[in-house]
Parts: sequence; structure tokens; C-alpha cells
Amino acid sequence: MKKKLLYILFFVSLSAVAQEDSTAVEKTTVDEVMQSTKSTFSLQEAIDYALTHNVEGIQADLNILEAKARVGELVATGLPKLDFSANYQLWAVRPKTIFPGDFSPQSGLVVSENGMPLSDQNGNFFGATLITPEGGIIPGEEQEATFVQRHNITPSFELNQLLFSGSYLYGLQAAKMYVELSEKQKEAGTSDITDRVIKAYYNCLIADENDKILDKNITNLSKLRNELEQLYINGFIEKLEVDRIDLSLSNLKIQQESVVRLATLARELLKFQMGYDVRNEIELSNELNDFINEEITLISPENLEDYRKDYEVLGIQEQLNEIDEKRLKSQRYPTVALYATHQWQYQANDFRLFQNKWFPATTIGLFVSVPIFDGFQTKYQVAQRKVNTERIKLGKEYLKQIYQLEYKNASISYTNSQEAVKNQKGNLELAQKIYDVALIKYNEGVGSSLELTQAESSLFQTQQSYIQTLYDLVVAKADLNKAMGKY
Repeated sequence: MKKKLLYILFFVSLSAVAQEDSTAVEKTTVDEVMQSTKSTFSLQEAIDYALTHNVEGIQADLNILEAKARVGELVATGLPKLDFSANYQLWAVRPKTIFPGDFSPQSGLVVSENGMPLSDQNGNFFGATLITPEGGIIPGEEQEATFVQRHNITPSFELNQLLFSGSYLYGLQAAKMYVELSEKQKEAGTSDITDRVIKAYYNCLIADENDKILDKNITNLSKLRNELEQLYINGFIEKLEVDRIDLSLSNLKIQQESVVRLATLARELLKFQMGYDVRNEIELSNELNDFINEEITLISPENLEDYRKDYEVLGIQEQLNEIDEKRLKSQRYPTVALYATHQWQYQANDFRLFQNKWFPATTIGLFVSVPIFDGFQTKYQVAQRKVNTERIKLGKEYLKQIYQLEYKNASISYTNSQEAVKNQKGNLELAQKIYDVALIKYNEGVGSSLELTQAESSLFQTQQSYIQTLYDLVVAKADLNKAMGKY
């Protein structure tokens, strides 16, 4: 039993050493600035502290904030969008257009590079058709001309407003539910954090209790050793009697030193689980007996999933998957959006912005997009969501079976631990009685030192077994409370 207890505390030491290694890389100057403080925590206070300082809890809070930000981002896609843009064009070489000789007057005149209409020496404009008094038409010669001004500036405002989109509506619903999912995931994580803090707290109490028992044994054995030494000095016993007690005393001190170190490491693990600064000291206000005699109220094993946070997470995931399926189907519906654009246009061969005229223009339009055929993409996406829904349902049924198994296992372990503590308590009383009788017989000279040593060894072993059963009991209580969804 002693080895089993040390084996359990060994894992405590591994976690604590890992925490010590992570803090060893910090700068020495920080260690010098930080002043060591000492705080006392009850179990509930340790749990409350962990829920606000544990890294996993903080990350869960950040996930909730991120989910809320995603909701805001999605809502923003349905709000009006107003954009401003400006475009400037400089025609270094302007394009030209060729007009045929029979160009109709109603079609316009050909202009030169300075913007004036071109005409011949008789006053006929190029690009226009000459009409004789007799009504005949004389075609003119082909001419080159440009209709492009050298400087072109177009500033504009554009307004867009989504009027209807099935994907947007279902996406908004899913985003809000994603916030709820993040909150439920935090609650499920809270259960795990609480369980780890409770067991780490119990580890510390068990280590402290073991240290108290060893300290009491060392005190009693040291007193006996002093009495035997006086008997040896007076010639009533042999030196072997004192040496045997010295050996037992030495073994107890070595064991106590090991337990003290493991108790320190157990506190390091507790501080790690709490998110408490490992450079600060921590004390526990609860005693082991506070939890040994604590009764547990059992619940009906039916519908255990109603008390488990991780089951609620699966339920929300199932709803999210169903909403996503509806979102995919809604992609077959039309998307309607309204847009409006107002712009000013500046065109001139010179760059006199405030002297030449700006020409305004306004456009209002309605955009409608109707999907017709997407190559069966939506069909297969919906099929995937249906498969995922069945997978989640299967996972929920599997979790129900796990909950039942955990509850039965925890209940049996709790009952067995209660019986073991009761039996070991009786064994401890009996071992103590045997040791006391052996000590009296030895002091009266009717008992041997071998008989006393055997009684002493049996007592110490029974004490370690009793400590182990106490640990098993408090852990079984924690497992049963978790199985019942009490945290």
C-alpha cells in the first residue's frame, strides 16, 4: 500500500516538475521584483479561483468573445454599405475616329484638337454632307477627329443594400447559436477544471495527513529510543535493541522527507490547475475529515444526460448542423440587392477644376441573382450534412451509455471505498492496540524487542493502508459527483 501511495504522488510530482520547468525560463529580474505572497484557500475558493484564472477557462472566455464578434460580422453583411471612389485618366495620346465623306449633318461635326469644328475654305464643316440647291448631295472627304478630352475625373459614391438572401438569414441564426455553443463548451470545460482542482486539492490533503502520521510515529519512536538508550546505559538491555529502534527511526525520517517533497510538488500541481502563480505560497483551510464524512445524495441513474454539460454541447452541434443544411438548401432561392451610384464627371483638355463644368449622374438599380444549375454541388453538400446529423445522433446515444457506465463504476467504487475505510479504520485501531500491548509488555520485561518491532511494522503498514483508502474514498466521491453532473 505504501508503494501504491508513493506511485500516485509520483504522478503529482511529474506535473509539478513540468510546471517548474516552464517557469524556470523567466528572467531573474522578474523573480526579484515579484514578492512572495501567501494565500489560504478552501476547496470551493480554489475552484472559484481556477474558473477565472485557469488558462483553459480564459481561452473559453476568448472563444465566446470571438463568437460574438462573428455574429456582429455577419450582421454587418446585411447592413447598408457606402463606398467612395475616384478615378482620374490622362490621355497622353488621344484616340481618333475616321468619318466618311457622306457623314450626315444630323450625326454631328468633326472637331479639331482644340475642340473647334473643322471646315473648309468655303465654310463647309468637315464631317457634314454638302447639299446643293438642286437637292443633290455631294459627299465630302474622309476626315480624322477625336471625341476624347485629355483630362477625365470621375468621383462617385456607391450604396449597396442586401434585401433578401436565404443564406444570410440562416447564417445569422447559426452564428447566434454558435455563441451558445461556445458558452456550453465553456461549461463543459468548467466541469473538467473543477474535477482536476478537486483531485489536486485532495492530493495535498492526503500528503499532509501522511506527513502528520509519520511525524507522530517519529515522535513516539524517538521517545521510546531515548528510554531504551537509558536502559542500555544502565546495562539492562543490549546495544542491539537500541540499534533496531535507530534503524526504524531512520527509515521513518527518510520516508517523511520523501512525503514532504511530494507534498510540496502536490501543491505545485494544485497551483497549476488553479492558474495560481507558482512563485507564491498556498495553504489549505480544509481538513481531510471535512470530506471523509461528507455524505453524497444519489440521483436516479435514468436520464443522466440531462445533467451533463458535454451532452448539451452535442445537442447544440446537432442543431447547428440542421441549420447549415437549411442554409445550403436556401442557396437555391434568389438573392436580391439594391444599389445606387451618384457620380460627377469632369472632362476638359486643360486642368481647371473649378472653372470647367462637372456633370453629375445618378444610377439606381436592383440586382437579382437566380441560381439555375450548380452541377449538383448543393445536393451533395446537403447529403454530407445529413450524414453528419446521423453521426451526431450516434454520438449522443454512445454518450448515454458512457454516462451509465461511469455512474455504475463510480457508485461501486464509492461503496467499496466506504467499506474499505470502515474496515481499515478497524484494522488501524487493532494494530494500534497490538502495538500498545507489545510496548507495555516490553517495558515490563515480559515481551521481546522482536515482538515490539513486528507490532510497530504492522502498525505503520496499516496506517499507510488507511491513508490509501482515504484517498480512494475522496477520489471516488469526486468521480461520483462528476458522473451525476453536479459540476
